[in-house]
Amino acid sequence: IKLAWGLDWDINLKRNTEQLLSIGAVKIICDYDKFVGYFWFSLREKENDIFINSMQLKKEYQGKGIGTQILNWIERCALNYNRQYLSLFVQKNNHKAIDFYHKFGFHDIFIEDGSICLRKKLNYENYQNNCGFS
Repeated sequence: IKLAWGLDWDINLKRNTEQLLSIGAVKIICDYDKFVGYFWFSLREKENDIFINSMQLKKEYQGKGIGTQILNWIERCALNYNRQYLSLFVQKNNHKAIDFYHKFGFHDIFIEDGSICLRKKLNYENYQNNCGFS
């Protein structure tokens, strides 16, 4: 989180991280015993979405379809929970990530404090309940 968001939380890193991680679910991605990355997401009732708090992959694993697999999995979970949207924020200077999310069907909603809110409206056609999230 510190690396992804550029926050200087050295003094309160443990407390802040524990507080943030108490909201939603975190999934760790490994290639056998090697750490590949993680994603962290939350079900939001009021917004009728799954909010992707963070998705990080080590550079050597980017561009191999893992991010697409993650988003497909999160989308199936959102459909399973009858959510209407996937939502996230991305730093407006992170053009590679913005392009990736646009290709997956996300659209810009608004810009706030150097970040862009992106949202994807979900399609229930051809949906199969198989996300395995509880």
